[in-house]
Amino acid sequence: FRKAYKLTNGNQSAGAGSSDQLFIRYRIEAQDMATSGWNYTSSSSFITLSCWVKASVAQTYKMRVEAYDGTMQHYPFPIALSANTWTKIIKTIPGNSNVQFDYNTSKGLSINWDLFYGTDLTDNSVTENAWQAYSSTARNKDMTSTFYTTDDATFEVTGVQLELGPQATPFEHRTFEDELIRCQRYFQVLGGSNGTYDTMSTGACASSTIAYVPHRLVTSMRSTPSFTLLGAASDFMYTRDGGDHNPSAIVYDQAGKNMMAVKMTGTSLNQDDATRLFNINTNGGYLMDAEI
Repeated sequence: FRKAYKLTNGNQSAGAGSSDQLFIRYRIEAQDMATSGWNYTSSSSFITLSCWVKASVAQTYKMRVEAYDGTMQHYPFPIALSANTWTKIIKTIPGNSNVQFDYNTSKGLSINWDLFYGTDLTDNSVTENAWQAYSSTARNKDMTSTFYTTDDATFEVTGVQLELGPQATPFEHRTFEDELIRCQRYFQVLGGSNGTYDTMSTGACASSTIAYVPHRLVTSMRSTPSFTLLGAASDFMYTRDGGDHNPSAIVYDQAGKNMMAVKMTGTSLNQDDATRLFNINTNGGYLMDAEI
């Protein structure tokens, strides 16, 4: 593995508060769990979670999976780590009659690496290594605060794999191309760090001052994405009458799972003419976000 997700703890000079929390979480779409082949209501049917983790502070951390649909259930379990040592975690989890996954694009199952929960969020009545109804005040047994109160403590995760069956298999290394397409279901970037003079799209002038510029997304996103404009209008240009000009404003107009569009304000546009919008530096770009 060449890369890992790394969290560095900040300065917790005030100590560990009873409502404080620090965790890493990954969510899986409900429809992917519903059609995974896991007979999730049967205690004799299993999924296996594997990952590599490393922490700079030696202690027992917690992990959980959460099933959101129906009456929310969760399955907490401890992981004991030595300092600065990569450790492979393998956990086989049975189904349970209370687990439910709906067939939709909402959150279905989450994988949580719990680094700290304060006592308002924990209770020693929690049963580890078993499914139980989720309670926001009983997410784990009481936890040590050592990691949380250690400045610049680090926690790293890589090689995460969730698979059907009671055995962990070797990690499935995908091509960069395949992984990128899967990621673009949840997040897409146009312009920005991708480079300069990246064409946003070609649009049409609605008046002498307004043009609408749509962009066809590279793949269907999970849901209608939220939109963030990187930079300012001065980081873009549009083409008019063979010349390039700075717009005075760019704002979000509309979006769907397969497209988004901005409204651009310029000068001396010709109604019904086409115009091309592009960035002129890496400050300018679009972010489209459909994360769960």
